[in-house]
Amino acid sequence: MKKILPSMREKVRYIGFEIIGENTAKSDFTEEFFKSAKEFIGELGLSKAKPYIVILEKNKGIIKCERNFVPEIKICLSLVRKIKNSEVIVFSKIVSGTIKNTKGSVF
Repeated sequence: MKKILPSMREKVRYIGFEIIGENTAKSDFTEEFFKSAKEFIGELGLSKAKPYIVILEKNKGIIKCERNFVPEIKICLSLVRKIKNSEVIVFSKIVSGTIKNTKGSVF
């Protein structure tokens, strides 16, 4: 099987974010994030954006998404207000094309 040419690959961006509030588990944050994303951009937009939580530890994390949907995913991050009945604030710190640059700036 041949490799996919770089020009044919989907272009992704990595969004580094921070959660201000109590320590949260990855499963709790994932559930709330996808709930807010589904409400904001809908199921079709969510399937086109293809968000994926790469890393989440110590209230800092990285989300991978399609290049054209970065503003929508950043808004979905900011819409997360409660995780397990505790108030939180989520804000994005950096958007980058490589996970290495994002990881260096967030952690």
